[in-house]
Amino acid sequence: MHAVLGHLEDQVEAEGFTEFDRRLDRLTMFLDAYGWNGSAHELLPIIRDRTRQGAAVLRRTARGGDAVFEGMVEIGRDHDLDVAAAEIGGLIDPPTTPA
Repeated sequence: MHAVLGHLEDQVEAEGFTEFDRRLDRLTMFLDAYGWNGSAHELLPIIRDRTRQGAAVLRRTARGGDAVFEGMVEIGRDHDLDVAAAEIGGLIDPPTTPA
């Protein structure tokens, strides 16, 4: 699923994925392959929230003195997760364009 959601667009674009408008379709195919009967859309808030929680845990563990997590915060991995959560949020509530 991380190849679909939870990664920053610039990171996956560097790996060759550029079909950002197909992310929900790809998530649906992934879920179908594993027998999920619900909609992909209903999972988006859960994925977004878990991504936010991951950023919070990363920061909290770094503040607790864990050197590995301190290093991840130093290079901005917590920020990457915040941005990924915001991108997922955009799939939940896509921005509207004025008519």
